[in-house]
Amino acid sequence: MHGRILERSKKLTNQSSVVAVYEPIFCRMNCIGYLLLILQAFAIAELVSSEGDFHPILGKSIYIPEEDLLGSIPNGISFFKDVEDRCQRKLNIATTVKDQTSYKNTAEFYKSVSTETNLKAGYEGAFSLGLTLDITTKSISGNKREVSGTSLNLATKSFVQQFLPNCMYETSLHSRVVADFAELPTVIKNPWHKSSWREYHHFLESHGSHVITAVTFGSSIDQYAFAETKSSYTSWQFTVKACASLGAGLGPGKLSLSACSGVSKEEINKLSKAKMSTSITVRGGSIDLRNRLVYERSSDLIIKFLSEGNTHPTPISYTLTPIWEILRRHSGVISENKNARVQALNLEYYFDGYLNFGCPYQPSVRPGTPPLQKFDYASHSTSTNPVFQCTLAPQGCHHNDDCRYQIGVKCQCKGSSCIRYGQVKLPNGKSRATAAPHYAKKWSWMGCDWRLWGSKCDCRHPNPTRRIIF
Repeated sequence: MHGRILERSKKLTNQSSVVAVYEPIFCRMNCIGYLLLILQAFAIAELVSSEGDFHPILGKSIYIPEEDLLGSIPNGISFFKDVEDRCQRKLNIATTVKDQTSYKNTAEFYKSVSTETNLKAGYEGAFSLGLTLDITTKSISGNKREVSGTSLNLATKSFVQQFLPNCMYETSLHSRVVADFAELPTVIKNPWHKSSWREYHHFLESHGSHVITAVTFGSSIDQYAFAETKSSYTSWQFTVKACASLGAGLGPGKLSLSACSGVSKEEINKLSKAKMSTSITVRGGSIDLRNRLVYERSSDLIIKFLSEGNTHPTPISYTLTPIWEILRRHSGVISENKNARVQALNLEYYFDGYLNFGCPYQPSVRPGTPPLQKFDYASHSTSTNPVFQCTLAPQGCHHNDDCRYQIGVKCQCKGSSCIRYGQVKLPNGKSRATAAPHYAKKWSWMGCDWRLWGSKCDCRHPNPTRRIIF
């Protein structure tokens, strides 16, 4: 007897993904029964959160530089061994959202993501959030990452599940996490070289940088429209593009999305060839409607999906806590590992300073003079309380050969060891201090002084103090 083709879902990356992929399989016996078992499995998985049981994503960890924080809800990495029901609480919020967020620049986009996920302001940059920006904007600005845009935000928020703070420091951690953490070196030799942090880097990639400690349940749709900042589109043009992409007749009709109430077909047509990127994220609700909304966005379907935020709530967003905050205060870790606090501080400084802030080693141009940029122990660092800093070479002269006579009876600083500070603009709109050799003319003194008054100069007063930038 020939088998009949039956569609089944491939194993989903998570239960709140936007897209499900299908493949054909053959069954030779009781296809109906097999199908019912599959549907029952999905129903059980989807209803876990609706019944208020502990959701498996709570307490999992992720490595944020490699995660799209606005995309599908992640599977996460096992961090805690088991989380008891007593360690989580449910807060009913019953909130409906129909609003719009504008991003004048990349910095505002980063700030929005950080606020939503509870990341600190220092993470509002390319290292931690660059991947999220690239995926959301479809890399519209390339490596520059200088964008402007908007998002239409529709959501029904039913409740929040939270990991009780005190329980985070008592719940047993995964055995591999504990073992790998205990093996991390306490003293970092040559911390300015990335290779010196090899074990710490491997730990972060294996066990994540942040733990999901709160999850919001419901259903949500976020429609984005972006362009390069230099394109100078107006906020209204971004709104028109986003509304056109979302579709569904979003005027004053059934959906009542005020942001789109004044959008006309003529305006939509004018922007049909605009150099903008659009993307949509659909989270929560049921798998069936999530999949349909990727390709079909009628008002009725959107309204039905948003109502599932109450009837069929699944994860739509989450907040994060750094793993080092848990490791340095965890009762089980501290009792078994006397070096836990030092290792946790090292982990924090490596992620926050070396990686996120960005402090790769920059050697001097002239051998024997101070390196331009260096990540090293601070002068007040101790073996029990390590402190790291990112510093720039002292400004001014560092070698006699770079001090020269200048017309006007002065000494000028000029050459490969003559360091001058500058400012570089970052993609997030902020500026950062830099150090580089000064080769231009007319930069008087800066540590240079007379070796022979009125004719010859040396570096007589080099500045010994490096500039701290982190």
